[in-house]
Amino acid sequence: MPQNDNPLMFGLNQNADLTAALNASKALIAILIDTQPSDAAAAGGKTPEQIVKEMIENDFLKMLPEDFKMQEVVDRITAMQSRKLSAPNGMEIPLNIFLFQEIQRFQNIL
Repeated sequence: MPQNDNPLMFGLNQNADLTAALNASKALIAILIDTQPSDAAAAGGKTPEQIVKEMIENDFLKMLPEDFKMQEVVDRITAMQSRKLSAPNGMEIPLNIFLFQEIQRFQNIL
């Protein structure tokens, strides 16, 4: 079985197949050209990577919260007590353990 149907099946001329192939080639080339990086860096502009790097250095790093002091976190969680559970300290309460683990993971992200 052929990959493409013969244009004569649809009542078209043989040139219809050629025109369809040319249009597909033009569309492919247009997409390739559109996805190429611009030459702004050669003209003295900044590349997208440089713009993102500057945004991170100038804006995002200043907005980050301070690092958690893990000993302070442990002390505060240990001081928590549950009214419903008879746990001696907060580190034995499952939700507090979950909180502590999430703080550790968030600290790694920061």
